[in-house]
Amino acid sequence: MRKAKPLLPWHPLGIRQGDNVVILNGDDKGKSGRVVRVMSRRNKVVVEGINMVVKHRKMARNTAAAMQTGRVEMPAPIDRAKVMLVCPSCGQPTKIKMVKADERRVRACKRCAATVDAN
Repeated sequence: MRKAKPLLPWHPLGIRQGDNVVILNGDDKGKSGRVVRVMSRRNKVVVEGINMVVKHRKMARNTAAAMQTGRVEMPAPIDRAKVMLVCPSCGQPTKIKMVKADERRVRACKRCAATVDAN
């Protein structure tokens, strides 16, 4: 049995669930999508429609929940270094800087200096 990799200490990635990102390299280079899940301790994100894999699922015997069976396509995690946030203001891939606004820290675009956080 394969040993699991040790988890990294928790740290913020600068990308949050619901953000639009663009893929920087790999098979899906240039595509963009919405972040479905962030795994900060593994330094990975799951992006909708990117890095799709096929899972084979067997029908469960004793569960009442209706689960899709057979060949199921689902997005697999991708490394955080391979994605970059797309600024909602300027629409360009950008790095993130933290800025103090209203007594709290918010994410801001390094290109246009607009805040990325909606609330």
